[in-house]
Formats: sequence, structure tokens, C-alpha cells
Amino acid sequence: MKANLLKYFKGFCHILTLLTFIFCSIMPARPVFAQDAECAEVKIVIEQKLSFERQAFDARMLIKNGLDTRLKNIRVELVFTDKDNQPVEVTQKTEDDEAKFFYRINSLSGIDNINGTGQVAEKSNADIHWLIIPTYGAAKDKDTLYNIGAKLTYELIGQETTVDVIPDYVVVKPQPLLSLDYFLPGEVYGDDPFTPEKEPPVPFALGVRIKNEGKGISYKTMIDSAQPKIVENKKNLLVDFSILGSYIGNQQTGKSLLLNFGDIEAGAVAVGRWNMTASLSGTFTDFKATFTHADTLGGAVTSLLKATNTHTLIHDVKVDLASSDNITDFLARDGDALRLYESNGVDTNVTDQSNKADLKEISNSYQLTFPTSKGFVYAKVPDPFHGSRQLKNVERSDGKHLLNDNVWLSKSRNEDLSWSYYVNVFDHDSTGKYNLFIKGSVQDQAVITGTVYNDLDANGLLNNNEPGLEHIKVVLAGQDNAGKRIDRVAYTNEVGKFIFEKLPAGDYSIWVVDVEGMIDGPAVAGSAGGNAVAGKIEHIVLSDDMHADNNLFAKQKIDQPPATGNADVSISAQAAEWDNSLPDDIAQILITISNHGPDIANNIYIQHDLPENLEITDQKVVAGNYNTQDKRIDKLASGESTTLLLTVKITGDDKASQFTTHILSQTNDPDLSNNQISIPVLPGKADVELEVEKLERVPTLPADSVQLLLTISNNGPADARNVYLQTDLSSDIEITSQKVLMGNYHIKDKRIDRLAVNDATILLLTVKVTGSDGKGNFVARVTSQLTDPDKNNNTVTFPVSVINQAKSVH
Repeated sequence: MKANLLKYFKGFCHILTLLTFIFCSIMPARPVFAQDAECAEVKIVIEQKLSFERQAFDARMLIKNGLDTRLKNIRVELVFTDKDNQPVEVTQKTEDDEAKFFYRINSLSGIDNINGTGQVAEKSNADIHWLIIPTYGAAKDKDTLYNIGAKLTYELIGQETTVDVIPDYVVVKPQPLLSLDYFLPGEVYGDDPFTPEKEPPVPFALGVRIKNEGKGISYKTMIDSAQPKIVENKKNLLVDFSILGSYIGNQQTGKSLLLNFGDIEAGAVAVGRWNMTASLSGTFTDFKATFTHADTLGGAVTSLLKATNTHTLIHDVKVDLASSDNITDFLARDGDALRLYESNGVDTNVTDQSNKADLKEISNSYQLTFPTSKGFVYAKVPDPFHGSRQLKNVERSDGKHLLNDNVWLSKSRNEDLSWSYYVNVFDHDSTGKYNLFIKGSVQDQAVITGTVYNDLDANGLLNNNEPGLEHIKVVLAGQDNAGKRIDRVAYTNEVGKFIFEKLPAGDYSIWVVDVEGMIDGPAVAGSAGGNAVAGKIEHIVLSDDMHADNNLFAKQKIDQPPATGNADVSISAQAAEWDNSLPDDIAQILITISNHGPDIANNIYIQHDLPENLEITDQKVVAGNYNTQDKRIDKLASGESTTLLLTVKITGDDKASQFTTHILSQTNDPDLSNNQISIPVLPGKADVELEVEKLERVPTLPADSVQLLLTISNNGPADARNVYLQTDLSSDIEITSQKVLMGNYHIKDKRIDRLAVNDATILLLTVKVTGSDGKGNFVARVTSQLTDPDKNNNTVTFPVSVINQAKSVH
């Protein structure tokens, strides 16, 4: 019988951090007064995994039984002592404040347990492994020695024997202790539902600062973030959030969501940021961060994460003292307290002089004044130009020029739905006097343009027959010549072109987000040059007024692997019900093809077996990939699915039919029973209703226009299909813009594909009155594919007027 103990190793510690946000965006409500507009709340979570390398031990005991008799009633207990051979508190639980070590059995071989009933058969061996993890308290300040031995008890031929295994020693090194501070702005900007235009999202930063307050190094420290996920949306607000890329310190990491901080020394600090966008303007009203440590690694007992804190970010600023590190810092508000969280780990209160600040026009500029202040100071005053002029070359009365990071413009929505605009200044040891908006200063005019296209022949060259890709997100990141970080996003138009305008002189990188079913082909730098790699062009250096045109990004179709392995593909379908009174006899069917097998399914063909009175008139890909040209799914990975929306037409006198379809895969399919589906197509009824209300006027609305809120709802009993909105306007009014505030309305087709029972779609229409008397009638009606049992609520006639410049009538 032989026992060996203790092998030192470093294992990765994984801590799951959950960031929870409550986002509020103002949306028009049924009351017509602006003050009654309601805030639609959305709950978002971002899952992140904090990983770093930590000290751990593998303890092994090998029991060799060379006898012809079985060893019975085996019990093994680990024994922990300090360097003075005094007992040490240890635990197998996930909560114990006094324990120096957490341990658990990692594996058993040749024995089923070691709690007093285990057995080792004759002429055989038992191999036992324990995972041992020291807690933070095991070695706070210096290397600390411990002894780990074992007590083995067994029974042989009725005789109990106890053996004390000679202990081995381990040296536990001081460990890191991390604190995480997260920073998120209160207000973010995307599309404004109260303006006719569609505003692009303005990127904002989700910042993180890691402080190592322990005495040991945090090795290979990383935070891997998932994309934001909406987990609660009671009012069906049409909003989405996305992370575009990231920074470590001031260094871009491109598209990656992984922040790799490397080794963080004891007492050191690391900072990072994720660039995010929100599709709608709104406010983060709540922000929390929670974390959990894997129970298998000791849970709270062994956790080296001290705390996670959240702060409302005012702005990313940069301390410009002689001792500063030139890395962007966080100016944040915690309740009533305004604080600076520096990248070096120092936290300092900031004097807020906003209530004592004044901005007045002088001869050739505007002068900002407030009381002289020692230490860090901040001031926020109304912007006389309402955001239309940029701040450049801000000079303090003693001649100091403020960094661009420390002067910025902001805006905030008021209760009447208008915007207030502000000038913001951050400084240190301020004289209290600054010159702003100096007349004659050059405004930002540089431009970057380019094209994202489908590289059909995969040669990296844009040919005449290769189409541009529409609505592809392009990300810009960089710094202007003053060191201020610049982040923008743009989307390609219908021919694949994108543009970034009004850029200050600086050094920029642009890249294209991933496109489903495609990979990055070669990129070609444009007229301003740059370093081009697949999917990205770096170091585009711009001077004032410079144009960097013709930057090209190729996207290429993913090559398909050969068909091998086993894949269990299946098909399911959900049919619409319709009524025999429909003139066009149209319905829609959703079919979903899934792969439940272990391997990739290749070349899945869909074959329909339709009766004579049913034909497919249209087919759309709702989710996944489908090769419409070859009528197949080229590749379907394990666990993935593809969903198609089929439009079918019934013919003949019988207004009921049967839809049958089946699938075939080139990859071996061990279960063919789930490859076919047959469902009836039956009539149904849906009571759709239209309501129209006028909104209270907003300051940005032209005097000859009003805004109407249209609500299309379904009172049931069945889901409504193909709900069309038809407007019959008098000659003296016209619709100048429309936006979908809630639901799935297709503006181009004037149709809602599906409106579930008790659901609603809300549209915001801007209507211009062109008649000389300032009056007109807005008439609209809704029709559904299904029979409507109550057609009295399908049509609305609504009088509108703009008498005396926007005074409305009812």
C-alpha cells in the first residue's frame, strides 16, 4: 500500500458577473398631453465571465492492494496543519469565513467512496484525487507553509487498521483580491420617436475598473462579455442594445468582447471599456452588478472578488497632472456625491460648481465663470447654441488649454419632451474663468466613406455585378489630435455605402461587424491610406477637412464542408387559420427545421406534398440559413435550426386544405420518423380595431404639422394575419413621416404579418396640413385576412387643424 500527496498547479478561476440594467425610453401614451407620455421600461442583462489564474493543489492517494483479500470499510480523511503542526480550519462547504482551505474529492478510481464503507478488491488499486484551493486568508501578506497529510482507516480479515500518511508541505503564496467598479451613463442617445427623422445611435461606454487590493498577482486576468439580452419588455418597446467592440486602457481591441488585462500586480489597477449602442434614446434608471463563484471551486469560501460596484458615468475625462498616466478616467455620480475614479485607482471627491457657474457672450467668444476652486472641479451650464457648435480650443484665464476629453456637450430630455443642451467642463485647481466658442475656430469637417459588398467571386475586387450589402453596421474608433477618443457607428445604405461625417483631425480605425453566413474578405484602404486587414482598416490619418473615400470591405460566402457524420434532422410546422370570405385566399405557415444530432447536417432539402387546391406563392427566411437558389439548407450545426415563412394560396371551392412537407439530408439521419409533418389549414376570426389620437405638440414640430398616434389592436379570438392599414386622406393633408413605436408593422407593405390576441401595434404619424384654412380630415381603416366579426371599429375619421400655428382642434 502506497500513498503520494500534493501536486501544485495553477487553475483558472471563473466568476460569473451579471450586470442588470433598467432602461427607460419615453413613448407616446394614449393621453394626448406630453406630460402624460409614459416611460416604457426594459430590463437588460449582460453576462460576463471574470477569469484569472490562481493557486490550487491536486492531492493524490494511490492505494495498492497486492493481497488476495479485499480491503473493506475504507475511510480517508485529509489532515491540515500549519508550520507549527497546529490544526488548520478547512471546509468542504461553500460558506465558511474561518477556513484556510476548501477541498473536495475530484475523482475516484477503483473505489466507490472513502467515507467508511469503501472497498478495494484483491489484486487491484484505488486512485483518489482531491482538489485543494487556499482561501484569501491562507496567506495574506507573505508565503505561508502548510502541511497536508491523511489518515487512512481500513479493515482486513476483520481487523481494523489505521495508518497516518506522512504529510507533504505546500507553500501558499499571497493571493489577489479584486474589486470591480462598473460605469454606465445615465442618458444614452439613439432614435428619437418624437422627430420625423431616424437618428443614428450614438455609441456610449460601459466602463470597468479592476483594482487588485491583495498582495498577490492576478495572473492572466480576463473579462469575457456576452452581448446584452433583453429579459423583460412588458410594453414591447422596439429597442435593441449591442456591444460594438472594446478598449483596454486607451488601446482598441477591435470587434472583440473579450478584455484581456494580462497580469495585474498587487496594488495595481486595470481599466477597460465596451463600446455600446442603444437604438432608442433613453435613460438607464437602475444599474446593478452581482457575481457568483462556482460551487465546485469553493463558492464564497475561495472567492477572490471582494466587491462589484456600479456608478452613473457623467463622462470619460482625463486627469492632466504631471503624475498622471494619460489613461482615460471616470467622472461619475453616486447619489448626491460627484467623484473622480482615476485609472490608477485613486478616488477623489469633485466640487460641483454648476449652480454657481455662468456663461456669457463677450467680444469674440463666450466666457464661463464660477468661483475659484482647489482640487478637481466640474461645471455644467446651458448651451447657447443648443448643440450646434462644437467645443474646440477651450482656454483658461491663466493660458491653460483644456484637453478635449475635459470639455464636452450634452443634452437631456425635459418633461415636455423637448431637449435641454449643456456645456460641461472638468478641470483641476481652476481659476474659474474660461473662453469657449471662440469665433473663427475651425469646426470638424473630415469625412470617411466606403462600401461593403458581396464578393461573389471571392477575388477581393469589387466588380460591376457584385452588389452592395444593405444595413450593415460599420464601427469607427480612434483619437483626435488632442487625444480625445472618438467612437461612431454607421449603417450601409441600399447600395452598401457608408459615411462618417464631421470628424476632427486624428487617427482612426474602421471595421465591419459580422454578417451571418459570410466571412470577411480582403479590405482595401481608400484615398487616405491605412493598414487594411480582413474586415478592418487601421490608422486612417485625417487632417482638417480631409476626405478618406473609397474604403472597401468584401464579404464572402462561407465554404460548405463535405457531408459526414450523423445528424438527426426534424421538421415542425405551425399553420395559420383563415376564413372563406377572403378574396385572395392567402395564409402563412411557419416551418422550422432543426438538427438534434451530434454532427453537422449538410444539404438538407425540403419537399412539399401539396393537394391540388394549395400552392406556395412566396417563401421567406425568418431565422437561420437557406439557399434559395438551390432550395436547400447547406449546413445546419448541432442544436441549430432554420425557420421559413411560407405564403400559401388555396384554390377551388373547398376553403380548407392540408399542408404536408418532409425533409431529406445528405448526412446520415438515424431517425426518419420526425422528417415529415402534416397540418390542416382551417378558417378563423379576428376582431381588429383601429384608434387614432392626437399628441401634444413638441417644440421641434413644424407649425403646419400635427402628430397622430395610431393603435391597431386585436380583440380575438384568433391571431390576426396580414393586417393592412389603408389611409384615405383629404387633398389638403399629407403624411410626411411615420415610425413604428411598437409591434411588427412593415411600413413599405403597410402590413402587420401577425397580430396576436390582445396585442397591439402603435404607429406615430406626422401629418402636414396644406390647405389654406389649416384644416383637413384624416381617414384610416384596417383590414385583416381573417373574418372580422365587428367591422364598426375598423375605420376612424379624425379632423386635424393647425389654426394659429399649431393650435389643435378636436
